[in-house]
Amino acid sequence: MAGYAQALALLQMKYEQSILQAFVDGPVEAIQLPTANSPLALSLGYEKRDEQGITTPDECLKLAPARCQGGAGGNLAVYRRWFRRQRTLL
Repeated sequence: MAGYAQALALLQMKYEQSILQAFVDGPVEAIQLPTANSPLALSLGYEKRDEQGITTPDECLKLAPARCQGGAGGNLAVYRRWFRRQRTLL
């Protein structure tokens, strides 16, 4: 009878995102073309976005021991990702 082996491996992923948005819009009463029925409309906006994430594999996925997943580990490393974006809209 063949023997079977089992191994558990855990991969933890964490992701955070923060978004700040501010917009103001409306008509500018002081500016109106003679041929227009309504004044100029203007929209201003700002957006700031922060994102970060981390991936944390357990030892079974970081190292390649023969007793863990049949030696199939060793292909993942701990890594962090961080991203910031700011933009102004007119």
